[in-house]
Amino acid sequence: MHKDYFQLNLHSKCTCVHYTTRVMRVSLRPLLRIRLVFRVVGVRVLAYLIKSVLQVNSTQLQLSYGANFVHDGLGAQIQRQLSIEALANFLGVVHISKPLEHIAIHPLDPFQSIIEMQDFLAAVNSEFRFGKNHALELPITHQKKKLNIYGLFVLVLGLFIKRDTRHLSVCEVYDIVDCIPNFYSENISPIRFPIKSEKNFPKHNFICIHFRQGVGGKVIYPGQKLPRELDLGYFTKTLSRCDYEGKQILVLTDAPLAATTYKPVTNQRHLWEGTPKFENGTMSISGFDLTKGFRAEGFDVQVISGGNPLDALKLMIQCDTLIMSRSSLSYSAAILNKKATIFYPPGFWHPAMRDWKK
Repeated sequence: MHKDYFQLNLHSKCTCVHYTTRVMRVSLRPLLRIRLVFRVVGVRVLAYLIKSVLQVNSTQLQLSYGANFVHDGLGAQIQRQLSIEALANFLGVVHISKPLEHIAIHPLDPFQSIIEMQDFLAAVNSEFRFGKNHALELPITHQKKKLNIYGLFVLVLGLFIKRDTRHLSVCEVYDIVDCIPNFYSENISPIRFPIKSEKNFPKHNFICIHFRQGVGGKVIYPGQKLPRELDLGYFTKTLSRCDYEGKQILVLTDAPLAATTYKPVTNQRHLWEGTPKFENGTMSISGFDLTKGFRAEGFDVQVISGGNPLDALKLMIQCDTLIMSRSSLSYSAAILNKKATIFYPPGFWHPAMRDWKK
């Protein structure tokens, strides 16, 4: 439970525990930083060692995305796809592109059934060419939900000793790629994803702001330490740093205008169990009038609430300035947008590329 949920009393046991924990955290902070530095350096050294071994080894390794391990949002799954493809390019091994098969349906998505979701994914797979390969795909020999540098080292060592071929299906490689600077910009080709513009999209010189709210109220989701939602003031202050005069400003958000409730489709109800504000099969979502909020700070914006998430992603990939949220959707767009000025949000759990602004 988060410490701010307690009403502390100076004479309570709770206070003593909280105070002791805080003292320990402060006193151990330098040691934790040293440990983090050693971990990052260790990952980088091993990653380049593995790369060198693979370059002189005549055996074959294939990497692919194991989409069957987890079902969540579009942005999260595209980011995993990008990370695995970038890792394969970094190592100089074969990447086998797999199509997306399932995503979590969100309250403001234009598709609200499994059949409609599958039609949507067909468009996503076509746009990003997921599932199209030039190399001959080998049978999957290894499957892992999460791969760290030591697991990769053991796999490559076995590959080197036995001189065979292996196909690793993996869901997450963040323990590796998040420790290597500029990893995506150096290992993802801009011509790999030729995104097509829609007719109703702005032609040029526009700004995108991604406001990820979730259910609202700055709730902290399971497995995370910070809320995804950022203060409106962060976005208005960041926007004031941009050359915004005369440019179209698009705010892309999952926040509804007014408070509402949402019942997930039966097949996906288990994806929402245990998440904040989900009770008895129904999720409560806070409303947010973003148009009014931005105008109060002197910014004339166009708010797109919900709608096709692929269109939102494509807008962020093609804009000239992107103000990210703590979200894989805008993170993936920032990776693929090679021309924009990218503003990286504070406290995000994935690292910024070197040319992103903080």
